[in-house]
Amino acid sequence: MSSLKIVALATVGLTLLLSGCVHRRLTVKSDPPGALCRMENLEFGRTPVTVSFNYYGVRTISLEKDGYVRLVKDVPVVAPWYETFPLDFFAEVLYPGHIYDEHEVQFTLERRQPYSRSDAERLIERGREMRSTARQAIDSDPGLIQMKKEEQAEKQTATRPAPKAAGQPASRPVNKQK
Repeated sequence: MSSLKIVALATVGLTLLLSGCVHRRLTVKSDPPGALCRMENLEFGRTPVTVSFNYYGVRTISLEKDGYVRLVKDVPVVAPWYETFPLDFFAEVLYPGHIYDEHEVQFTLERRQPYSRSDAERLIERGREMRSTARQAIDSDPGLIQMKKEEQAEKQTATRPAPKAAGQPASRPVNKQK
């Protein structure tokens, strides 16, 4: 083997052996702690929680905790200077050590206000208004009720098997072996 090939192989081997690695982590904290954390609709645990990631960009984070208003935020995770092209190649492949890229976000959850009696009364009144509006629509078009009854009857007959004639034997599988 020529000395040039040996040097090339040694360089490639050392590069692979001593190649670096970038560890990317995002830590989500909340006040109060213990909120259920979802990122991109995947559940990751209760805050404070640390999540590893591969790509930078905007993450949708949602936090939920009993007694608090659900919080949904789009959080930008910005790449550091050494993770931009073409420097990222050197940071991830040629740098012989490990690089730790830590990101942290903090959220404050808002306490949910209990429903008051007036809120419940307004909701009940709104339901009554909707019921009366629906009844007025039905009363103004009596054919609507008849049409609904006919549709339900058709659905029932379509799903029910046809009745068998009296004295007709039950169907049996036919054996066609000769």
